[in-house]
Amino acid sequence: MPSDAYTKQVEAPIEELWETVSDLNNWATLMPGYVEHEVISESQGKLVFLGDFGIVKKNVTLQIEGIQRDVPETISFKLIGVGEGVNGSGSYTLEKVSEVSTNVTCQFEISGSGFMGAMINNILKNFVPQVTKQLVEGINDKVVS
Repeated sequence: MPSDAYTKQVEAPIEELWETVSDLNNWATLMPGYVEHEVISESQGKLVFLGDFGIVKKNVTLQIEGIQRDVPETISFKLIGVGEGVNGSGSYTLEKVSEVSTNVTCQFEISGSGFMGAMINNILKNFVPQVTKQLVEGINDKVVS
């Protein structure tokens, strides 16, 4: 299962970062290839992005389910591919370093299944690290700017 975690120390209080990561509206647009998203409920959402998988580019829809919040440190969720053979999970973890500094970690693991599973996993092993880095760097830019 392709997975990655990316951590960065952000010069902002944990409470300010929590406001950003705890709301899908604040970070969905930071996803590489973002097309659209929808908040369905407190525990569900949908994210559509244009996946650039080398020779193949296509819209990918992920259902975000089981969103759990442990204020102000962790938000975790399940990812289910809609019409895609992919499933996984993700999370943001915040760790207070000081009153004005917080470590932000984004973690994703996602895997392909079915007939194309092995090929999908081979592509995802390069894609997932790009996602975690871009999301954390985007959160940093959003909060620090």
